[in-house]
Amino acid sequence: AEEGQVDSRPVHIDPRRIVDSAAAAAQDAYRAGEVQLTVESTGPLPDVHVDPERMAQVLANLLENALRHTPPGGTVRVSVTCPDPHWVELNVIDTGEGIAPASLPHIFERFYRADPARRRQAGSSGSGIGLTISRALVEAHGGGLSAASAGRGYGSTFTIRLPAANGGYRSSPEYTPRGYS
Repeated sequence: AEEGQVDSRPVHIDPRRIVDSAAAAAQDAYRAGEVQLTVESTGPLPDVHVDPERMAQVLANLLENALRHTPPGGTVRVSVTCPDPHWVELNVIDTGEGIAPASLPHIFERFYRADPARRRQAGSSGSGIGLTISRALVEAHGGGLSAASAGRGYGSTFTIRLPAANGGYRSSPEYTPRGYS
């Protein structure tokens, strides 16, 4: 993925379709983990030109990580926004354990674990490469993946930034997203 050797079949698609699909796929795990998953978007959005399967893979990884690091009773919110006519942002925002400031610059590095005490045997199912692969997949689509956290105990926000297809808004929104709670 980092070398651009990914089989990709991009299409023009409403980003809400990608988000809704990922949320629907994660819903059972969130119910079982007693974490509320919500999806929201505002206003008209331009399509993005992406491979829906690859973006689903990225969102699945982010949603799995958010669930893993959010305790029962917490929330994960996925928002779709258009900060300007040329970009679409998909944000995964959790009320989980957050990321220590010293770890934040390293979380996209291969095999990096923010908490070295977490091992597979201790309940962590990750290999330490999911965020690295996710970032490479988003970058292969001309976008970026970033993370923000105010520190331990303050949750995290992961932002996928993708270029808008055809550089701007659609003339009429034709897609109505589903609600999740």
